[in-house]
Amino acid sequence: MTQYYYLQYQFELKEPVIITSGSQIGNILQTREHIPGTTILGACAGLYLRDKEAMGEDGKYSDEFYDLFLSEKTVFSPAYPLVRQKYKTFPMPLSVFGCKHYGKNSPDEKQHGFSDYLCREVPDRCLVPDCGSPLEHKRGYAYEHRDIGYCNVDVEKRIISHKKVSDEPDDKRLFSFETLAEGQGFYGEIAFSSEERRDTVFNLLAENRRLKLGRARNRGYGLVAFSSPRKKSVSLRKEMGRDIQISKKGIFLIYFFSDVILSDRTLNYCSCLNEEQLVFWMGLESAQGLKVYCEPRNGYKSFWKNELFSGFNQKRGMPLPSETAISRGSVFTVSYSGHEDIVPKLQTLEDTGLGLRRNEGFGQVVINHPIHLMNQEEL
Repeated sequence: MTQYYYLQYQFELKEPVIITSGSQIGNILQTREHIPGTTILGACAGLYLRDKEAMGEDGKYSDEFYDLFLSEKTVFSPAYPLVRQKYKTFPMPLSVFGCKHYGKNSPDEKQHGFSDYLCREVPDRCLVPDCGSPLEHKRGYAYEHRDIGYCNVDVEKRIISHKKVSDEPDDKRLFSFETLAEGQGFYGEIAFSSEERRDTVFNLLAENRRLKLGRARNRGYGLVAFSSPRKKSVSLRKEMGRDIQISKKGIFLIYFFSDVILSDRTLNYCSCLNEEQLVFWMGLESAQGLKVYCEPRNGYKSFWKNELFSGFNQKRGMPLPSETAISRGSVFTVSYSGHEDIVPKLQTLEDTGLGLRRNEGFGQVVINHPIHLMNQEEL
């Protein structure tokens, strides 16, 4: 079993931040609602290269640089929003539905709220008396408040317009950036295979509290201020989860804390989680007794959606191939009736993740997230 050493961090946006997804509506360049692990990896690698060399005398990458930034020995998790600088959010599960018109729940504004329906039938209408509004999937992020239970929150964004000074036609001179608004807080963590590697990045972040992230960094965007990083022995996902166990009916749930990129034996991308993938990533002997409920059956179901990821190689000036991912917030119901003791394997799966590009924060999961047991005692 792989042992990780964790480093948790928080930062505040001092300027608007643009984390582009490559998508654009008209002349508006859109931003993501979180900070991908890839962005944090690149920022830390930039700090490293200010003081140290990536290459050794033999022309190869040094062991330290390779372990930190080019291998799965170090995992840079995505950074998600902080509420009031203390409540850690997570992507809203796709199994959560709430009132279309009054589906808010927060300390400042308690409305009709929302509920998780992974283990229950989804009602046709809001169950609050005298409402009857249709239900919809609640987007954004969720967090657990100590007094009122689970709350939902949306990331604050704003659109900033610019005008080019050029000879281009008038319809191309005006363009806009969708940005993450300044003043918001985010949190994340980095997992290391050794304490020595953790100490290296700890010192980098402790000595460089103000960094630039995202696009247009030379034009008044991207400044963030880090607080003191903290060394931890367990992951954030373990802190927000519960003891891993299988129900008496052999049921367990896999919630995707981050986007997951899966491929089959022929290297084709998978649009959902299946038994073959679980057998491989859990290290099971066979798929006997294993069932992923991608299609509703016997009252069990799953919720997921897909997303295309693209990128751009600045050095070569060429776009990167698009990759199909299963979106964060997806959740799958799984049953197991085989002879193996899979609880330790599920613990390893939660620690190491599954799929491709795990060092960039893809593939992170939580087993039996407590939000799926809202208003019920067991699966």
